[in-house]
Amino acid sequence: MSVVRAIHFNTHDVIPLSVVNRGNLADLLDEDVVEVPCVVDANGAQPLHVDRVPPGVLPLLQRVKEYERLTVRAALEQSVDGARAALAANPLVPGLTAASALVDDLLPLW
Repeated sequence: MSVVRAIHFNTHDVIPLSVVNRGNLADLLDEDVVEVPCVVDANGAQPLHVDRVPPGVLPLLQRVKEYERLTVRAALEQSVDGARAALAANPLVPGLTAASALVDDLLPLW
């Protein structure tokens, strides 16, 4: 509702939103979706340029983005092996064995 309000009343509120990167975060691909502060007004949402993330955060951010890219690819290709690989890339999953077990548990839902 805050986005709708900012657009309707042309408030120029700064709201964190998910947008296509388009160079906003220099260390990620242009087509990645990123959550960044955006100025929201009657013209919609305009991302504020962030540029670089702190060096200590960068490896985790890149790993999560790779997981997201692999997940999207697996979904588009409807690939179970791709889903296993994607989940194994998630920093919260301890490896391919655990990812395979999780995917196998979820297979009946597909």
